[in-house]
Amino acid sequence: MNNYSLTVLITAFNEEKTIAEAIAFTDKALQKYTQDYEIIVFDDGSRDDTGKIIDSLTQDNARLRAVHNTINRNLGYNLRTGVALARKEYCLAFVNADTYPDQESFRGIFSAIGKADLILGYSVHFGDRPWPRRFLSWAFVKIMNFLFGFHIRYYNGPIVVKTEMWRTVPMTTDSFAYMAEVTATLLKRKVSYCEVPMLYTPELKGLNIYVLRRNILGVIKALISLFWRLNIKRELYKKT
Repeated sequence: MNNYSLTVLITAFNEEKTIAEAIAFTDKALQKYTQDYEIIVFDDGSRDDTGKIIDSLTQDNARLRAVHNTINRNLGYNLRTGVALARKEYCLAFVNADTYPDQESFRGIFSAIGKADLILGYSVHFGDRPWPRRFLSWAFVKIMNFLFGFHIRYYNGPIVVKTEMWRTVPMTTDSFAYMAEVTATLLKRKVSYCEVPMLYTPELKGLNIYVLRRNILGVIKALISLFWRLNIKRELYKKT
């Protein structure tokens, strides 16, 4: 049993089929790691019963906190809010409740806490994801490494950072580039890091063209802004 305290952030949008299992998986993994933890779950404007399921689970689990958005705000907004709400020493964020790390992957990333300032989870395969998603993930890694001079395996996987350090990062994008924004900023500070292989449960919803198009545009804007901020302005800390 480890002594580190940990906040885990989960985002969910229309995940009524998987949200309960995602929370249960996460809770089970945390119980093996530490007794000092909390799980913050974001119902990101879901139109199904996701919010009701989350609320029912909070009644039986004091470590579970629910945040409900009246409209869909996207990944970056939720994680930025989650970091602001976190009460524990470390904060872990992963993408959504539809596809989440398996128990062995949870064990691996939890075990790495304390060994480096930044823990990066990378996907060892993309399972049944549609090929456009796989290609875009591959291309995004190549572009990020080229633009910023890194050699990172993956930018959109789970990350673990001390909560207070995370709050010093300028967090601007609401898109799926949020994780890359945090990772690139911290790496530019030359913090220590380690990469942990991750396996995920199969993704059930498949390709959503609207969400994909919205995030591609958001990611392009984020990349331009991030290049300007990190490579030109050298702005590595949040303005106070």
